[in-house]
Amino acid sequence: MKKINLVLAFMLLGSQVLLALPTKKIVASTWTTATAAYKAELLAKQKAVGFPIESGKVKKGELKKITAKVTGLDYIVLVVAAERGEKKCNDAIWAHAKVYKKDGNAVNVCDLKISGQAKLNKNSADHEVLIHQNKVSNSILSSTANYIYVPLDKKFVRFESEIGIDDESKDSTAIFRIQSESGQKEFDELSERFPEECNAFFSLCPTTGPCWLSNGTANEDAVIIKSLLSRSKEKTYFEDELAKIATLPAAQQMEASLALFSDLSDVLKIQMEVDWINIEAIQLAFNDMKKNPAFNATLYQEKLSQLTSLMKTGFDGLSNNMKEAKANARKAIALKKEILFANPLFDMDKIVVGKYKVGYNARSVNVSSLGTEPANWCCLMSASRKNFKAEIAELSNLRGEIRSKTIFKAENNSSLPHIRINWNADHIMFTMANANGLWQVYEVDIEGKNLRQVIKSPERDLEFFDATYLPNGKIIAVSNIGYLGVPCVDGNDIVGNMVLYDQQTGNLRRITFDQESNWGPIVMNNGRVMYTRWEYTDLTHYFSRIVMHMNPDGTEQKALYGSGSYFPNSTFDIKPLPGNGTRFVGIISGHHGVVRAGRMLIFDPSVSRKNADGIVHEFPYRNRKVEPIIKDELVNGVWPEFVKPYPLNESYYLVTAKLTPDGLWGIYLVDTFDNLTLLKEAEGEGYIHATPVVKTAVPPIIPEKIKL
Repeated sequence: MKKINLVLAFMLLGSQVLLALPTKKIVASTWTTATAAYKAELLAKQKAVGFPIESGKVKKGELKKITAKVTGLDYIVLVVAAERGEKKCNDAIWAHAKVYKKDGNAVNVCDLKISGQAKLNKNSADHEVLIHQNKVSNSILSSTANYIYVPLDKKFVRFESEIGIDDESKDSTAIFRIQSESGQKEFDELSERFPEECNAFFSLCPTTGPCWLSNGTANEDAVIIKSLLSRSKEKTYFEDELAKIATLPAAQQMEASLALFSDLSDVLKIQMEVDWINIEAIQLAFNDMKKNPAFNATLYQEKLSQLTSLMKTGFDGLSNNMKEAKANARKAIALKKEILFANPLFDMDKIVVGKYKVGYNARSVNVSSLGTEPANWCCLMSASRKNFKAEIAELSNLRGEIRSKTIFKAENNSSLPHIRINWNADHIMFTMANANGLWQVYEVDIEGKNLRQVIKSPERDLEFFDATYLPNGKIIAVSNIGYLGVPCVDGNDIVGNMVLYDQQTGNLRRITFDQESNWGPIVMNNGRVMYTRWEYTDLTHYFSRIVMHMNPDGTEQKALYGSGSYFPNSTFDIKPLPGNGTRFVGIISGHHGVVRAGRMLIFDPSVSRKNADGIVHEFPYRNRKVEPIIKDELVNGVWPEFVKPYPLNESYYLVTAKLTPDGLWGIYLVDTFDNLTLLKEAEGEGYIHATPVVKTAVPPIIPEKIKL
């Protein structure tokens, strides 16, 4: 089987040379007007040279012919469309496609350096192509929702192809289109100018962004709006507006659709935040903050009264896109944030985060796309080490328009997980793949300078990750040092055990010897180290990830929570609560199912160490009893999902959360009073590892008991 699956960008070297219309810089000020202008420009360019050319509906079993004059063109683009944009045919075939020179000599298109997601001489099941029981050679299968770029270099005058649907296809019709413009350059410009809007819109588009821009029609816009509308509780107003657009002249429909999409996106975002305004919870947090003399209770009491009044009035008309309702809702959201972000704990005004650009999949990816382990039984050894757009960033001006500054970005497109700030808040430690693709622990200063590898070993195949600072200056990290594999996947997932590393001497010592992985070591307030250990042998291993604690030198390893319990299955991301001798926060998840994220709980081993008996709080459900559910996929379908909490004190936490199945991974301030307040999210992006840039007390140093 011969496949073509190349990066399109390097092939698309500009617009056609012979165009009747000059290229103009699009300067429209809004996303709606700019997008409409780009689309109109591309259509005008194509019409000037006789494109686009469409086949009309082709039915399964038919084999039709399509031709195009291509004199003077640098390239053409082959696209498979659908009548209303809902679905592209998975087995649309360009059969016997040829391009002809002026002297009549023909070249098979299959022999040109075509690019895009295409397959030659095979159907989607990798079988030979048959149309109406006739074998087809020199065939090109168009990939769903993509296009095929055919280079011409002005050498040819005519394109000819037969078009049809493979006999094995489950799709009954398709529309074939030939374009003289790809739209790639215009799409890149639009995405650079309006990244948020483009990520929101094109994530729902059934074709690629360039295809949509260059197709010259509005036949997919209603599908995109309906997809977005599926997130709404109340649909009537926007359904009616969509129906009105269908009655407009064709030339007006596209821009009207874009405007409606923008309005609907705005309403949904507002509604999401309004749904999380809980006056009782805000009042409880206000009463708690009043205990701090640095909190301006008089000022924020007035704001709380305003918010209470707005909530009593309600926001009728919000779902109908009414300006007054939207303005009042925005005011309520702003008041909530003003009150809760006035917390003196927020005076630090800077946090460090992992920032990941994940593009159109931002609302559907799990947290492994933000650098976490890819499953609940894996350590980082099983995670991807490349193809990330990740950086460590500083977020500042937290009470206003948040500013983002890049601290560090990997040159090799590695993820940057396990971010830790030292107690003096002047250095950041993290994991990154090295030039050989091996995980290693690195450190930069708080400005992102002076990169250094923290753990150095002469053993070339040892990898280190998931590290934490110790009060005595040493480092604990997880490593593949045991050369073990997880039994139930035939050893394909490597087990990580912990090591102790002395930065002064370079001495490295293994301190855990477990059959399965250790995760997330973190220093407790008393100087001991908490971590999660997966027990396996002779156990129901779906339910045996136990919170452990030990001395920093690896001695006195003991169970802290969950030994002998079937609930919870897994407890990850554990961190001690500041100023509390026993309590810690953690994320519970299952074995299979949701990856690394889940429910956010506070545990108190002084109350109990088993099942749900020692769980003293669940976010954001302070009045709900935690039931000890025994279930493999423990948190499937449970929302919100949380990952990587950071306690500011016993009551307030920064955490990454995704509130709904179609939500974004953003940073939130949550508290034990049930407030959940968005700090930062962005279309096309995900944020993780929120860590305040503040000095913290160094836990006591426990003298080492190991004498070597």
